[in-house]
Amino acid sequence: MSLLLVLAGCNGGGQTTETTAETTGTAAETTDGEMETADGDEGDVQEPELGSYEFTEGESYTYTETLLGTPVQKTWSVVSVDGDNVTVTVTSSGPTENATVTASQDSIVDRMSQESIGENFGAARLPLAIVSMGDTSSEDFTIESDALGASGSQLEWETATVSPQGGDSVAGVECSAFEVDADDTDERYDFCIAEDYPFAVSFSYEQGGQTALAMELTNATRP
Repeated sequence: MSLLLVLAGCNGGGQTTETTAETTGTAAETTDGEMETADGDEGDVQEPELGSYEFTEGESYTYTETLLGTPVQKTWSVVSVDGDNVTVTVTSSGPTENATVTASQDSIVDRMSQESIGENFGAARLPLAIVSMGDTSSEDFTIESDALGASGSQLEWETATVSPQGGDSVAGVECSAFEVDADDTDERYDFCIAEDYPFAVSFSYEQGGQTALAMELTNATRP
């Protein structure tokens, strides 16, 4: 299954949904990067460590998201932070319904990614996992999809080559660019990572020479 099929879902109507993450019998990501069920049992899938990122009230990120050639503006806005709980709203200029989700700092991206409007923010998070798996200074390195945890288990490729491309800038944000080429399929990823940002500031996924998904930061508010 391609990344596009894993992460891209159907669009809904022009309504807003609000969800609070359940704590009973569901999976949540622990601070050490492993998947743990709510009753304390660790699952078989281990996620790559991404480090700790804590969202701040008033923080927001607006992206131009182009899915199968159709561009829309999507904004991730942190509505409130109460202890370890964070409430995030994602809005769109397109027909996809808006969504508001409350979850822990460690699980908010994963939880919002389960909503139709927010799933590609999960795609923009994937590059952080990829670069955490090798020496990103200058040399190419190889990654295995299995090491990407739950997301990697649904990908068609088994190994891919990560190539640092040097420095770049997106929406005035300095970032480090990377190219990822699957070794056993015709899939490719290009993205740019900025220090202390929760998502890649730009991300694109290409299959068979055609760009299926692209996201690029256009504005960020960081209190």
